[in-house]
Amino acid sequence: MIGSAARLQGLWAAPRRRLTAFGALVAAVVVAKIVLSQLDSHHVVAASTPWPVIVLGSMEATLTPLMQEIERVYAGVKVFSLPSVDHPDYGRHIELGVKGDPAAVAAAYTTLLAGLHGFNARLGPELVRKT
Repeated sequence: MIGSAARLQGLWAAPRRRLTAFGALVAAVVVAKIVLSQLDSHHVVAASTPWPVIVLGSMEATLTPLMQEIERVYAGVKVFSLPSVDHPDYGRHIELGVKGDPAAVAAAYTTLLAGLHGFNARLGPELVRKT
């Protein structure tokens, strides 16, 4: 890991090199893979199946306070947001959902839906994969 990190350091330390956005992304992915490969099994967080819903015509910035509140209230839950502008069926939309601690995801999803209704958001299909 140290050798890999030292090689990557050249991307930032070289005085005459310019780090492009793509180069930064590649470097971040490589570093993440190195770090994740070094984790012991006791560091792995329990994962669950993501619970997303399609939110039609809304802006991510409008929903950010709701997303932050859910992550604050439900420890071990992460909110994800995947915006799309040209989907053939839904047009501009956000695939918004929760994932993480299986014990908290169902409650967090219910809170997410209630919060979206509070914003008068137009909802498309719920994409919850029941296991």
